[in-house]
Amino acid sequence: LAASFAATPSPSSSAPATVSGAGISVAVYNGTLTKGLAAKAAARLRESGFTVPSVATARSQDHTTTLVEYGPGEQDRARKVAALFPDARLQAGTAAGLSLVLGQSYGTTPAPAASEKARSADDNPCSNLTFG
Repeated sequence: LAASFAATPSPSSSAPATVSGAGISVAVYNGTLTKGLAAKAAARLRESGFTVPSVATARSQDHTTTLVEYGPGEQDRARKVAALFPDARLQAGTAAGLSLVLGQSYGTTPAPAASEKARSADDNPCSNLTFG
Protein backbone atom coordinates (compact mmCIF):
# COMPACT_ATOMS: atom_id res chain seq x y z
CA LEU A 1 0.00 0.00 0.00
CA ALA A 2 1.01 3.59 -0.41
CA ALA A 3 2.94 5.60 2.15
CA SER A 4 1.40 8.08 4.61
CA PHE A 5 0.23 5.65 7.26
CA ALA A 6 -0.96 6.23 10.79
CA ALA A 7 -0.21 3.21 12.98
CA THR A 8 -2.64 2.19 15.71
CA PRO A 9 -2.51 -0.82 17.98
CA SER A 10 -4.84 -3.67 17.14
CA PRO A 11 -6.85 -5.60 19.65
CA SER A 12 -4.68 -8.19 21.32
CA SER A 13 -5.29 -11.37 23.20
CA SER A 14 -3.24 -14.21 24.53
CA ALA A 15 -4.62 -16.73 22.02
CA PRO A 16 -5.42 -16.28 18.34
CA ALA A 17 -9.06 -15.51 17.74
CA THR A 18 -11.53 -17.48 15.66
CA VAL A 19 -12.32 -15.27 12.70
CA SER A 20 -14.27 -15.70 9.47
CA GLY A 21 -12.37 -14.19 6.58
CA ALA A 22 -14.98 -15.06 3.95
CA GLY A 23 -14.89 -12.48 1.17
CA ILE A 24 -11.71 -10.81 2.44
CA SER A 25 -8.55 -10.76 0.32
CA VAL A 26 -5.16 -10.16 1.96
CA ALA A 27 -1.71 -9.97 0.36
CA VAL A 28 1.00 -11.38 2.65
CA TYR A 29 4.57 -10.09 2.80
CA ASN A 30 7.51 -11.36 4.82
CA GLY A 31 9.16 -8.34 6.41
CA THR A 32 11.87 -10.44 8.09
CA LEU A 33 14.80 -12.66 7.16
CA THR A 34 12.98 -15.72 8.55
CA LYS A 35 12.31 -18.09 5.67
CA GLY A 36 8.81 -19.49 5.31
CA LEU A 37 7.14 -16.94 7.57
CA ALA A 38 4.81 -15.56 4.89
CA ALA A 39 3.73 -19.06 3.83
CA LYS A 40 2.94 -19.91 7.47
CA ALA A 41 0.84 -16.76 7.86
CA ALA A 42 -0.90 -17.33 4.51
CA ALA A 43 -1.88 -20.84 5.62
CA ARG A 44 -3.27 -19.43 8.86
CA LEU A 45 -5.35 -16.90 6.92
CA ARG A 46 -6.64 -19.50 4.45
CA GLU A 47 -7.68 -21.78 7.34
CA SER A 48 -9.94 -18.94 8.49
CA GLY A 49 -11.47 -18.43 5.04
CA PHE A 50 -9.43 -15.47 3.84
CA THR A 51 -8.31 -15.29 0.21
CA VAL A 52 -4.55 -14.83 -0.17
CA PRO A 53 -3.82 -13.68 -3.73
CA SER A 54 -0.09 -13.23 -3.20
CA VAL A 55 2.71 -14.22 -0.85
CA ALA A 56 6.00 -12.38 -1.30
CA THR A 57 8.97 -10.74 0.37
CA ALA A 58 8.40 -7.19 1.64
CA ARG A 59 10.47 -4.30 0.30
CA SER A 60 12.52 -4.39 3.48
CA GLN A 61 13.20 -7.24 5.88
CA ASP A 62 13.78 -5.16 9.00
CA HIS A 63 10.21 -5.06 10.33
CA THR A 64 10.04 -5.68 14.06
CA THR A 65 6.24 -5.46 14.31
CA THR A 66 3.59 -7.09 12.13
CA LEU A 67 1.42 -4.57 10.27
CA VAL A 68 -2.02 -4.88 8.74
CA GLU A 69 -2.13 -2.13 6.15
CA TYR A 70 -5.57 -1.14 4.89
CA GLY A 71 -7.16 1.28 2.46
CA PRO A 72 -10.06 3.68 2.93
CA GLY A 73 -13.18 2.06 4.37
CA GLU A 74 -11.43 -1.24 5.12
CA GLN A 75 -10.63 -0.85 8.80
CA ASP A 76 -13.21 -3.46 9.90
CA ARG A 77 -11.72 -6.02 7.51
CA ALA A 78 -8.23 -5.12 8.73
CA ARG A 79 -9.33 -5.75 12.31
CA LYS A 80 -10.43 -9.26 11.31
CA VAL A 81 -6.96 -9.94 9.91
CA ALA A 82 -5.29 -8.45 13.00
CA ALA A 83 -7.40 -10.69 15.25
CA LEU A 84 -5.41 -13.68 13.93
CA PHE A 85 -2.09 -11.97 14.65
CA PRO A 86 -2.20 -10.67 18.24
CA ASP A 87 1.10 -8.81 17.84
CA ALA A 88 -0.12 -6.87 14.77
CA ARG A 89 -0.74 -3.16 14.49
CA LEU A 90 -3.25 -1.56 12.15
CA GLN A 91 -1.93 0.97 9.68
CA ALA A 92 -4.19 3.13 7.49
CA GLY A 93 -3.11 3.99 3.98
CA THR A 94 -4.48 5.69 0.89
CA ALA A 95 -4.41 2.73 -1.54
CA ALA A 96 -7.24 0.18 -1.68
CA GLY A 97 -6.74 -3.33 -0.36
CA LEU A 98 -5.33 -5.18 2.62
CA SER A 99 -1.74 -6.23 3.18
CA LEU A 100 -0.18 -8.17 6.02
CA VAL A 101 3.50 -7.34 6.50
CA LEU A 102 5.01 -9.78 8.95
CA GLY A 103 7.48 -8.51 11.50
CA GLN A 104 9.94 -10.34 13.70
CA SER A 105 7.34 -10.30 16.48
CA TYR A 106 5.25 -12.82 14.47
CA GLY A 107 8.21 -15.13 14.10
CA THR A 108 8.69 -15.12 17.87
CA THR A 109 5.01 -15.29 18.90
CA PRO A 110 4.48 -18.20 21.29
CA ALA A 111 2.76 -21.35 20.09
CA PRO A 112 -1.00 -21.66 20.66
CA ALA A 113 -2.12 -21.90 24.26
CA ALA A 114 -1.86 -25.29 25.91
CA SER A 115 -5.64 -25.53 26.01
CA GLU A 116 -5.67 -25.57 22.20
CA LYS A 117 -3.36 -28.59 22.10
CA ALA A 118 -4.48 -30.22 25.34
CA ARG A 119 -5.17 -33.91 25.75
CA SER A 120 -6.77 -35.59 28.71
CA ALA A 121 -4.84 -37.57 31.30
CA ASP A 122 -6.49 -40.69 29.86
CA ASP A 123 -4.73 -40.16 26.52
CA ASN A 124 -1.50 -42.11 26.53
CA PRO A 125 0.77 -41.08 23.64
CA CYS A 126 2.61 -44.40 23.94
CA SER A 127 -0.45 -46.65 23.92
CA ASN A 128 -0.11 -47.63 20.26
CA LEU A 129 3.63 -48.31 20.27
CA THR A 130 4.99 -51.78 19.70
CA PHE A 131 8.47 -53.02 20.23
CA GLY A 132 9.81 -56.00 18.55
